[in-house]
Amino acid sequence: MERLGAASPARVLYVSCDPATLARDVERLGTAYWISGLHVFDLFPQSSRVETLLVLDRGDGPARGDA
Repeated sequence: MERLGAASPARVLYVSCDPATLARDVERLGTAYWISGLHVFDLFPQSSRVETLLVLDRGDGPARGDA
């Protein structure tokens, strides 16, 4: 995550099967990114597992009232 933060891409797409590691890694990126999209996929309907796609964009995010 440190290398990703140092590279400063405009957008990060993060796919995760573990909400705890997703939260940990997003926290490591700090405040340089904001969550512009979140999609949850139930690929294993007979289990408690979910896949998550998180879209992070660099910057301050939308102005208040635009979201």
